[in-house]
Amino acid sequence: MAISDAFRAPYLAQGLPPQRFQVIPTGVDCSLYSPVTGDERRRLRARLNIPEQALAVVFVGGIRWRKGVDRLLDVWEALRPERSRHLLLLVGPHDLIDDQDDVAGYVSSLRDRLAKSSWGGSVRMTGRVDNVHEYLQAADLFLFLSRKEGLGNVIIEAMACGLPCLVSPLDGIASELIDAGRSGLIVDPDHPEIVAAEVRRVLGDQEERRRMGQRAR
Repeated sequence: MAISDAFRAPYLAQGLPPQRFQVIPTGVDCSLYSPVTGDERRRLRARLNIPEQALAVVFVGGIRWRKGVDRLLDVWEALRPERSRHLLLLVGPHDLIDDQDDVAGYVSSLRDRLAKSSWGGSVRMTGRVDNVHEYLQAADLFLFLSRKEGLGNVIIEAMACGLPCLVSPLDGIASELIDAGRSGLIVDPDHPEIVAAEVRRVLGDQEERRRMGQRAR
């Protein structure tokens, strides 16, 4: 058994009969991860210090190279955000131990980039939180440009909250989870200008966000 089809190929290469390979994705509590609207959403935004009229894009995950957080900043810079109108929320720990990544050096380089930029004030790094679902419920769009995943469980959580999702074209997180053009978009993170244009387009169309979010849920 595996959590996504991304794991299938090496097992079949070793001779496992295809019918014995079963995919069982990780479960999500759809009563906790659920959409909120109206007054409830306004109260939630106020509690999280997210301006009521802001267009909020959220990422959830460890702040590390493998998760592609630098790619998110590339897209955000290309978006040319307005500080009073756009907000990028990077929700997740930046103190993890990772044998593959120099996490401390990576986080330091991101902070330095934000400090030197004219748009850094529109980016918020929350650190580790216990209320991930609330950040998803308060956001307008989920952006996930990871370089390597088995299954992007946070994508399923975002979808359960009724968020349209823009994700990188990886096995385990792209077509396996996203119905492209209906519940979200699969985008090429090597072209941040194009991704930024898609982000801006979706943020600018409230009705499309609503439809995508309903299909995602």
